[in-house]
Amino acid sequence: MTRSRKILIALFSLVAVGVIVIGFFVWMLAYESKKDISTQEYYSSFLNKPYQIKDTTTIRWYDANLRFSQYSLVVNEFSHLDRDDVKSVKHYFPGDTIYFHSAKSYYSMHVDNTYYLIGRDTLRTGKVIDFEYYFSGGSPDDLFNN
Repeated sequence: MTRSRKILIALFSLVAVGVIVIGFFVWMLAYESKKDISTQEYYSSFLNKPYQIKDTTTIRWYDANLRFSQYSLVVNEFSHLDRDDVKSVKHYFPGDTIYFHSAKSYYSMHVDNTYYLIGRDTLRTGKVIDFEYYFSGGSPDDLFNN
């Protein structure tokens, strides 16, 4: 085997290893996992019971799908957004009641684990929607009256 052929094989091997390593890092960044955690004791204790809103709250619709829905519950906000990419579609006022019917987790390499409570409601148009509420821990009782 000639010297130039050995150099060519070594260079090709180096490029192949580089592509594999870069591909692995891209895969790690793109990897995501979604799970239903409604049966886990901690999260199931928050489901299917009434929560009264403490402060004005808005459901927003987003053009881009969020983690589990295009609708998100934004606590302590009263907005009237009406843009192409985001709209305020429903408001709740103190004393209104909401229910969460499921809990989900989302994992990716760049955001780690995040948790969501999923609720359901009907808009003025009659459309039934599922909305997500980003849940960072503690208890929903901290944000809602139970």
